[in-house]
Amino acid sequence: MQTITYPQLFKGVNNGNILIITESETANQFNIYQLFDDFNDYATASDIRAAQPLFKNIPHEQIIVSIPGEGRNAFLVKYHIGIEEMNDFKRTLDEIL
Repeated sequence: MQTITYPQLFKGVNNGNILIITESETANQFNIYQLFDDFNDYATASDIRAAQPLFKNIPHEQIIVSIPGEGRNAFLVKYHIGIEEMNDFKRTLDEIL
């Protein structure tokens, strides 16, 4: 499991799920993670990869990550998206934390 070292830009809630948007290692690209909760804390990187075929070439340690300051691990929801898609996603959040 990788610890995210890139800046956390936004943290918000959508349908009760806590989502975190971070910069990625690639300039002008962003990753979105969802914190695990009581309903999905059993999921493995293989489970997440099976649910999201676009992640098939992403290493396990980048799918489930540790985010400093958070009490739970998180899993990847969107990988290397551009600023426009990130802003569109941010607008879907019910609340910014």
